[in-house]
Amino acid sequence: VGYSNTASAQPQAPRHFAGTGHWYQVVDIPLASMSWTECRDSASALGGYLVSILSAQEQSFVCGLIPAPEASLIGGFEPNDDGNWAWVSGEPWGYTNWDPGEPNDTQHPQFGSEDYLMVYMDRPDCPWNDAWGIAQYGSFIVEYDSSPCSEPHAPQHFGGTGHWYELIEGCMGECWTAARDSAQS
Repeated sequence: VGYSNTASAQPQAPRHFAGTGHWYQVVDIPLASMSWTECRDSASALGGYLVSILSAQEQSFVCGLIPAPEASLIGGFEPNDDGNWAWVSGEPWGYTNWDPGEPNDTQHPQFGSEDYLMVYMDRPDCPWNDAWGIAQYGSFIVEYDSSPCSEPHAPQHFGGTGHWYELIEGCMGECWTAARDSAQS
């Protein structure tokens, strides 16, 4: 799996949320070395997209993806710097969880306006903040429409025991939940 900045991005195990049927994965960024655009591109390279939070239930689930650093980048952005926000997934913008006083679109002479969305993962309700797209955040959150684990191989019969076995691979070696769910279905 390729990342825009492979020396930095460290994915955690993906987690499934029954409320959406989607999978979510926090990717830590040691040394806060990736911009929002690099995180968006890395999420795409992983087969997903920066998370789009469409409901209070999804917000609560994403907030529970702790342990996460203080701030995580998510998939909201302001494409025209006009106060209208969008999700990278193209899903409709509706639900919000802005921190009081946000979005405030703070202007910076070097970084421009705050056109990207981050979430404070170290606070109980994980409020949102508009942010610059620069490399200063500790993680980003990827959303997958289906399991990020590769498709399973055809089950094989192991003669002596009468049991069947199925190899499931991919998912950065951390597919226990997906393997268990597949075995139980």
